[in-house]
Amino acid sequence: MDLIWINSADLHRFDGGEGGAPAGDNGGPGSSQPGETGEGQGQTPDGKAPDAGGQQEKTGEQLKEEFGALIKGEYKDAFSNEVQAIINRRFKETKGLQEQLSAQQPLMDKLMARYNIEGGDVAALDRAIDADDALWSQAAEDAGLTVEQYRRVQNMELENMRLKRAERENIARQMAQRQVEAWQQQAQEIRAEYPGFDLEAEIQNPTFKAMLKAGAPMKNAYEAIHMGEIKAGVAQQASAEREKQVTDNIRARGQRPTEGGSSGAGITYSSDPSKLTAKEREELARRAERGERITFQ
Repeated sequence: MDLIWINSADLHRFDGGEGGAPAGDNGGPGSSQPGETGEGQGQTPDGKAPDAGGQQEKTGEQLKEEFGALIKGEYKDAFSNEVQAIINRRFKETKGLQEQLSAQQPLMDKLMARYNIEGGDVAALDRAIDADDALWSQAAEDAGLTVEQYRRVQNMELENMRLKRAERENIARQMAQRQVEAWQQQAQEIRAEYPGFDLEAEIQNPTFKAMLKAGAPMKNAYEAIHMGEIKAGVAQQASAEREKQVTDNIRARGQRPTEGGSSGAGITYSSDPSKLTAKEREELARRAERGERITFQ
């Protein structure tokens, strides 16, 4: 089961099917005609325009303009990728159906010739097969039924098969939807821990996709593939924290007064403490422990 990530955008809404006049302007009761006054045309019952705080339903043209601005601006790349994914999927489905029909065509041609049916009329072929008693007689006799009884039994079995197939397909769609929702939830949790996580990018990795299909948790799959990067990031963060801790410690000791209120020898640094080397920080720490005052300009 391949993942398909689709942003919620009803493209058919803007293809002209739902365009037209604003709500209420349908020529029926309550609509305003030329020369008449009423509640239509964006006016309140008293004939005045609604105040600035009022909410008006947007027209199809306004929604179309807003949608166009979004897909040409902020969501341009996401929309283009989604449209391309839909096209690729439809093309794949269409190609599969064409190949299936091409494979079945020789058999259909033989049946059409057998029953003298022209023009590829599939409905006529179905009626001809159903009415061919010779085709059903031997099977009916073997089953201990009349031809009519056997034909009815066969039709019921075929209908039962179609219903079961439709039920299986419906269950498969529901399971796929639940799985996608679970993965989307996992993706949100992973981003909270790894802000750089990008599910759309990761799903292009065959290893990542294979691990998800095998039932591995998404976080495990991500960490397994990016373990080197994750370790490097953790080490870098730990190093930065240690450096800050040492620097803060040096500053704290440098500002602490010596016992007895006397101030020992001091040393002043003009450089930024964060730019000190590890060796310099250790030396300053030792001096601070001896009571020297360390300050930075």
